[in-house]
Amino acid sequence: MAEDNIIHSIMGKGIDSTPDSLLPKNPGNSIFMRLGITGSTLFNALPYPAILLDAEGNVLGSNTSFQNKFPQDGNDNIHSFINQVRSAAIPQRNEDFKVVYKGKVYWSRVIDIGISHNGEKLGYILMLRDMSQVERIFLELAHVKGLNKQLDRIINASFDGLYITDGKGVTLRLNKAFERITGVTAPECLGRNVRELVAEGYFSRSGTLLALEKRARVTVPLQAKTGKNALVTSTPIFDDQGNTVLVVTNVRDMTELVELEQRLEQVEGLRQKE
Repeated sequence: MAEDNIIHSIMGKGIDSTPDSLLPKNPGNSIFMRLGITGSTLFNALPYPAILLDAEGNVLGSNTSFQNKFPQDGNDNIHSFINQVRSAAIPQRNEDFKVVYKGKVYWSRVIDIGISHNGEKLGYILMLRDMSQVERIFLELAHVKGLNKQLDRIINASFDGLYITDGKGVTLRLNKAFERITGVTAPECLGRNVRELVAEGYFSRSGTLLALEKRARVTVPLQAKTGKNALVTSTPIFDDQGNTVLVVTNVRDMTELVELEQRLEQVEGLRQKE
């Protein structure tokens, strides 16, 4: 095989270049010898594109995965790429570093193949792991995080209280207005089921539980622990299969509304007296 000849060329410093000698000498390799597995077989079995280098960093060949991924790339192109890698700041061997090949991002690693002669290393493997998809996932994740922050800002900008649970009544989110109206804080509620919160006296009743039970929008009055009277509207949200996945509760401070109405009436009364 051509790859056998390539790997054998690394052994040109007086080492027996039979297939058995391509494997580091240790008892565990006897099974490879019995099966007739050569170093080139293992090289071609690598799941990532890989380039074989001699001790000076010269390209000796590539594995099957590399040839399948880059069928048009001859040694000249590979040598050009290796020269770019050399000109970059490369960390110590057996450490990952980032390179770009054919417009794609790869996490690469120069691996010592463990073959030496008189203490001198005779070869290395440069492996390329395509990270383009991972990079895209990171970008999408950053985008989702950005949207999540925007959603938090929108929720907290609401003058009405907002309280969101999953389809089982576990608290996912609540805004500052909810804390102001009810006197119940986020640390007291997040991750906890509304049933527990009602049982422990945080709320006198729960629109969320009624919405889950009736699978429909409900509106109920609520006496908050702050002494304020609130009007609670809980709306269930369903997935495509009709399962309740969220319950969004709007809490309107009726005490503040009544006070505002009274102030408006007083102002109107003063104007009429003028």
